[in-house]
Amino acid sequence: MTIQVPAGVVVYQPDTELLGRLLSRLEQGGRRLFIFVNGPLDEQANELLARFPTARLIRSADNVGLGAGLNAITDAAISESFSHLMLFDQDSEPSADLPEQLLARWTAETAKGARLAVVGPLLVPPPQGHYRPIRYSWRSAPGDGPLAP
Repeated sequence: MTIQVPAGVVVYQPDTELLGRLLSRLEQGGRRLFIFVNGPLDEQANELLARFPTARLIRSADNVGLGAGLNAITDAAISESFSHLMLFDQDSEPSADLPEQLLARWTAETAKGARLAVVGPLLVPPPQGHYRPIRYSWRSAPGDGPLAP
């Protein structure tokens, strides 16, 4: 069985260069995109979104918040009978194969009997800038691998 996994992004006053790179990577192979437009967009951002034929745009005239946007994306994916969904920040820069890596990890772990609600990447701050290291409390906990309950 082949699982199709769409990607969702909530957009609010985006950097169009970053958003364009993200959507281009996610759309590879014809992946379905769900984009929640959280408030008004400028002309450049609207023109960018129009270039992605696999995108379903969900628009809100006002900024209703990230949670409402994520819920709208989830509802839209369910309405199209998708069983899985990847969510990204509008400024994410995942590797081109991250969606396939996440699905492969989910598939491998569930085949072993794991009951997973979420599979996600290990977040790493960019090397430039003044970002604080991300702390994962579970990384120091005993366990048998990189998955955390």
